[in-house]
Amino acid sequence: MSDLDGGVLARARRIAGSLLTMLETRSALLAAETEAYVDGVLQRFWFGLFGLLLGVLSLAAVGVAVVLAVDPGHRVAATLAVAAAYALVAVLCALGVRRCRQARGPWLRLTREELRRDRAAVTGEAP
Repeated sequence: MSDLDGGVLARARRIAGSLLTMLETRSALLAAETEAYVDGVLQRFWFGLFGLLLGVLSLAAVGVAVVLAVDPGHRVAATLAVAAAYALVAVLCALGVRRCRQARGPWLRLTREELRRDRAAVTGEAP
């Protein structure tokens, strides 16, 4: 009876060790994915902020130049045309941001796929 108990105990230890190894691997993958995600977000944030700042300054300068270059009798119309052009560019930028957000995959996709495969391997189900 003690051989049977020792065999079961050894098998349980191997299974527990395998599960801990799988957990360690998946947590490392989780950390790597999170770090890559945060790095990407920060990089896009700073480039976007810098680009936005320069874009606003250049658009303001161009708008002022266009309004001043127009005949004084038509400056109100020129101001409205510049404002309409800015609104159109803002809508196009918003659509571009929406498209980029939809194109990105869900966060932690790789980690979830690995955990799904691990669960299937442990339970004997198809992944």
